Formats: sequence, structure tokens, C-alpha cells
Amino acid sequence: MMMSELIAIIKAAGITPSNADWSQVLKAMQTIFSPAQYGVAPYSAQLAQLVGGYPIGAVVFDADGNYWCSTQASNMSVPGADGAKWQSLFNGYATENWAKDQFLQLALATLQKVTGPVAFAGQTTVPDVEAFAGGDALNAKTADGRYVRSVPAAGGTNVRIVDAQEDAAGNLIATKSDGTTTSYAPGSYGTFTGGYWIQTGNIRQIWWSQKIHSGDTVPFPFAFTAPPKVYTQQTLYEDQAPYYEMGYSCLPNESVTATNFVISTLVLYGSTGGNTAAPSGGVTMNFHAVGVVS
Repeated sequence: MMMSELIAIIKAAGITPSNADWSQVLKAMQTIFSPAQYGVAPYSAQLAQLVGGYPIGAVVFDADGNYWCSTQASNMSVPGADGAKWQSLFNGYATENWAKDQFLQLALATLQKVTGPVAFAGQTTVPDVEAFAGGDALNAKTADGRYVRSVPAAGGTNVRIVDAQEDAAGNLIATKSDGTTTSYAPGSYGTFTGGYWIQTGNIRQIWWSQKIHSGDTVPFPFAFTAPPKVYTQQTLYEDQAPYYEMGYSCLPNESVTATNFVISTLVLYGSTGGNTAAPSGGVTMNFHAVGVVS
């Protein structure tokens, strides 16, 4: 019986018994238990047969480097096979590959995608966006600070502005949600020596004062592209007696050009009655011209 048991050990190691080699039992033991040098040994079907199956809790690894833990005593099954009584040593633990497929990585330079619907609960903070070349997310605070609102106040009856464009003349054309459009001409203004001007679209108004005489040609402070409408008013003159209370100026329409006009006659109404000629030193007049500049 003892010899049969020793021969069984030799055969379990895959050695053919020979009466010429008296070291076969030792060689068999070295072969069978050599995996012990790993600490955790690779799975061995020979060892399972020799010891009557792996005990519960035994840990082995397979040819692919996967680690397994026996879940029953006298375990003769092969790890990884269908119905085997082994489970992964890391059962219940998240592996790196599994985690990459399940979670978004906080520090990753490449684009990450989420498959399926996403629901956010509670406050969600999105950082300010600096680049708009790609499909970056834009938070409401940033959008509110950069874009004109097109939605009227709650409860109001005003229509929304759904589009805004500039035409060839520089006017802003606003299209409203009811289909109508409104044109807004650009406005500007300024001053110069002796007067000031204001312009809406291509219509400019100029106000200025200067001293003139009958027959003078008066240039416009700014040229028009066509003859404008010109209005005159004399100021009170008290440099001589009798001074006048009212003055008249004759401005022939045909004398008005895009750059100047002619005052043909200046007539004064004296403080003591009657008309009189304008003083030789000239009369200060206020002018108002309105016309097209482009």
C-alpha cells in the first residue's frame, strides 16, 4: 500500500515510474509543489487531484493572469469555466478599465462622451467660457452678459425682436415676432466753433451764428450732398441808434447750393418805427440748415 501511494505521487507529477531511478518521489514532489515559490501559485489540475481538490478560500491565478478564489471545499473545478466554483479575487471591486467606461475622468485632455439621458439635481455650476470656436457649454450668466435679450418681460404685450441686420445705408433693421420690421437710423452729434450739429441716418442739421452783410455768400460749416433747407434769424443789434427790434433777411432759394448760400438783402425794423438798412459793420445772424449728407 505504501509503495502504491508513492507511485501515485510520481504519476501525479507526470513522471513514468522506473525502478532504475530512486529519486522519482523527490522529483515528483518538487514538480508538484514548485508553484509554491510564487506565494500565490498558478492553478494546477494535478495538484487538485493530488490533494482532493482546492480548499475553500484558496487563491490561484490562471494563464491570463486573472486571480481566483475558491468558493467551496474540495474544489476540483477549473477557474473561469462555466459553473466553476471560483470567483474573481477582485469580485465587487472596480477595475481601472471598468471605471473608465462608467465614470467621467476629471483630468483628461481628450473628449469624453456620455451615452444616454442625463439628469442634474441641485445646483450645477458651469465655468465661464472663453472659446466659442467649438461646442462649448455656455452658462446663463455669461450669455446674459454678452447677448441682447429678445424675450419681453413677463406679462408684457410687446413683441420680440427675432432678428437684427444692417442695411446698405447703415440703418439697423429689426424684425419682430409679428413679422413687421422697423428701421433705426444711426445717430451722431458734435460741436464746432460757433455752433453744433446732429445727424440721424444721412440727414444732418447744423446750427451756427456769424456776422454777415447784405450780399454775402455764406459757406456751410459742413458741405451737403444736395442743397439743404436754410433758415435765418437776426439777433438784436444795439450798437447804433436807433437800434432795431426786428430784422428781415432775403435768402433766394436759387442761391442755395450744397456748399453755400447768398444773403441778398438785410432789412431792420427800428426801435422808433420804420425800416432801415443793416449797419455797415454787419449783423450777427443765427442759421439752421437741414439736408442730406450722404
